[in-house]
Formats: sequence, C-alpha cells, structure tokens
Amino acid sequence: MAYDLLNFLRFLAVRNARLADVVATDLFDYLDWQQQPAATAGRTVVRLAAARGAMPATMNRRVAAVRGLFEFAVMTGARADHPVPAARRSSGLRASRRGLLGHIGPGRPRAGGRLVRQPKRLPESLEPDDVTAFLMNLPTFRDRAITLAMMLGGLRAAEIRSLRLADVDMGMRPAGDREGR
Repeated sequence: MAYDLLNFLRFLAVRNARLADVVATDLFDYLDWQQQPAATAGRTVVRLAAARGAMPATMNRRVAAVRGLFEFAVMTGARADHPVPAARRSSGLRASRRGLLGHIGPGRPRAGGRLVRQPKRLPESLEPDDVTAFLMNLPTFRDRAITLAMMLGGLRAAEIRSLRLADVDMGMRPAGDREGR
C-alpha cells in the first residue's frame, strides 16, 4: 500500500498538484497516467512484456489505497470531502442476495470496489511432461498418491485430508458397500 501511495504522490508531483487540491477528475487522470509506459533508463528492473502501463488489478489496488488515504484525511479533518469517485458495483443475483426468503437485510454498505474492469482469467493447464517431472520430484509414494488423487479425482486439499483408507481401498469396505458402487 505504501508503494501505491508513493505512485499517486509521484503522479501529483508530475502535475505540480497538492493533496488538498485533488478533485474527482484527477483520479481519472491518474488512471490514464498509469497506462503510460514507465521510463526504464537507468533502472535495474525493466518490463519485458509488450504490455503497456499497469494491469487493471494493479490500478484497482492503487485506487483503493488512494481511497483509504482520503478516507483517513476526512476522518482526521484534514479534508472536508472525499474526491475518489464511487466504484463499480456488481449487479444481478449475487449483488442483491438477501437470504433465501429475503429475510436478511443488505447489511452495511461495503467500501472499495473497482474503478477499472478486470478481465476474467481462466486457469492454464500444465503440459504432460511438466506434470510427470513434478510427480517424479515428489519424495515419497504417499505424496505421489495424494497428488494423483487430487489431480485425477478432482479432490481438494480438505477432501484429501479427510479421506480414510476404507474410502480408497475396496478390500476394506463392507461387503454391501462394494456392490453398490
């Protein structure tokens, strides 16, 4: 969060602006400013990807830090108003869920939210050679069995931890239980 606030203060320094002078439109200019490629001359770390500017998740995190800064300024009396615009809220069934029978109130309003739309990313699958190399590097057969049960059976860590030997060893099941499966 400190680095995110430093980023915002650098933006203000470029514009010769003070924190007390910030208005809502400045935050949109800040979002645009983050999309400009950073100068890399003399820096140790340089961007290797062809993507320009900050990613949406980074921009949302930075705006959340700035929002927190101005909430603090309003609470302490350093500012009378809060210049950060309201964030996007989700809509649909999830946003208005109030309990199965509508008996639960909406609760307190949430702070935060996102100003920049983030793309939904899908998980990437591993190459078969990478999976084989990973399995061969596991130290014990037990670890390999657990990993294979998770990968091939779609089991989560909590489900693996709650497994009993009778759940996976057909010979240990009661006779009536074996026939039904």
